[in-house]
Amino acid sequence: MIVVVTVFVTLAVVAVLLSVTSLTGETQVVTITTTEGPSGSKGYVIEGVVTGSVLKLENGDALRLRDVASPRPGIDCYGAEARRALEQLAQPGATAWVLPGSMVEDRSDDFAAYVVVDGVFLNVELATQGAVAPYFPRRPGSFSRAILTASRKAFDDGRGMWGECPVARLDPTKPIETGPA
Repeated sequence: MIVVVTVFVTLAVVAVLLSVTSLTGETQVVTITTTEGPSGSKGYVIEGVVTGSVLKLENGDALRLRDVASPRPGIDCYGAEARRALEQLAQPGATAWVLPGSMVEDRSDDFAAYVVVDGVFLNVELATQGAVAPYFPRRPGSFSRAILTASRKAFDDGRGMWGECPVARLDPTKPIETGPA
């Protein structure tokens, strides 16, 4: 068994990202964090959820989760379920902590970032559930490998959209297509 441990230590948070590969080649990613925002991170108050990968902030901005895409509610297979998965993790009034150095301008003049809410790293957790797919339209970020690993495991296990939408394909170079709702 191969165990790779990456530890991020700041004044306000300790995050441990474990990537465990067994002798059979199966990889599992586990993220453990505290409930405070990481040192140097910026917090935004959540107003609501737009899609399974986009938060609406109280300041009126939209914050897209970096390196992932979700099916669209009411249009795509698993869109409503993906939105509900994010709603369960990102309640109105909670703080969305943007990890330092992760925010980039998005294709629609919104911003995309790696986000932690109540100690949960949303980008990886939603990939683990099969609610979002990896999508790297630009240079992949520092957590793209963890997102891809979690998505592959969800795909192999048939979790979320991967088990519910027969046309869903795991290809991080293309936006997710899951078929009609």
